[in-house]
Amino acid sequence: MALYGLRSNQTIIVPDQINIFLSIIQSKTTDRVRLKNIEAEVISIQHKLNVIRYHAGLIQTLSEKDYGEFQYRQGESNKLSYADYQDRCVFTMSNKPEYELFLTFFIETLAANSFSLFDICAHLLTDIFDLPLPRSTRSGSGTINISYKQVLQENKLKIDFPVLHNFLCRYRATSRGGNTHPNQVSWINPLEDIRHQITHKPINDIIGWIGNAGVYSTEENSKFFLHANFFNTQPNGEELKSFAEQCFDGIEEFVDELFQKLIAEINQHGSIPI
Repeated sequence: MALYGLRSNQTIIVPDQINIFLSIIQSKTTDRVRLKNIEAEVISIQHKLNVIRYHAGLIQTLSEKDYGEFQYRQGESNKLSYADYQDRCVFTMSNKPEYELFLTFFIETLAANSFSLFDICAHLLTDIFDLPLPRSTRSGSGTINISYKQVLQENKLKIDFPVLHNFLCRYRATSRGGNTHPNQVSWINPLEDIRHQITHKPINDIIGWIGNAGVYSTEENSKFFLHANFFNTQPNGEELKSFAEQCFDGIEEFVDELFQKLIAEINQHGSIPI
């Protein structure tokens, strides 16, 4: 797989398999409504992937040292701190409240769009496999929301496409104490917990900061970390920047592999719906 990662200099990344997939479905179906839906879903997945990428990238550019200085100065400094990704998405912070506002924005947007991407994939799967989910009001104000977890419960995927179904289940978040896939990706449950908790709790309940609250702090002795309660196997929590990048890398890999698998199934069966 040729993955781009956060360090790509492209404004919008498009996984290699997406354009191949679109060209194939355009030749495999005569149902124009279904084709229009699939094309829109694929573009939306691409958009969500890049929104996740930009916010994970913005998190990487935050200066933990500046946050310590804002705590120390208590609004008395003229200092500005920047989060700047790809010279296109720039946020300026002049005090601790502004810093915490944008930090919350980056984390919450990353988490929310990650699960939005999975749910859009559910719509795509419904159209490709003609899953028995209602679609009579899928356009206009009556659009039906089909969830990723709902699609994974469909017997057609489980029975007729077990390899694909097994792959999809690795990315299904499970509640605490629930049954997890033996090869479930490690970041999916913590990310869903973060998404739920950041909706209801202040940012300080989600992340902490380690460092010296003063002008002599350095990047090396200060960092943001996600609290340990999100991670069953990591009693000391997880550094925010590394976790955000892990999530983006994992979602980019998911998208690329999903389209690879769909291309293989469509080519094997010769038409859409499969």
